[in-house]
Amino acid sequence: MYFISRMMNPEEKQSYRLQQVNVILKTLCLEKLGFDFLLLKSLFVTKYLHAVVDSLVCSQIYYFTFS
Repeated sequence: MYFISRMMNPEEKQSYRLQQVNVILKTLCLEKLGFDFLLLKSLFVTKYLHAVVDSLVCSQIYYFTFS
């Protein structure tokens, strides 16, 4: 990760940091909703984590709102 960040320009570094903060905030939100993260921890290195977390958060918000 260190080598990758050294090759990034400042805009890419800022975007990457914002993505990481976004993942952390979504993770904390899901933990508050009672999700077990043993399964999702293995997905942290994939680019699909954002989509997975977004869909889980949206489905839980929908569930809590309309059930």
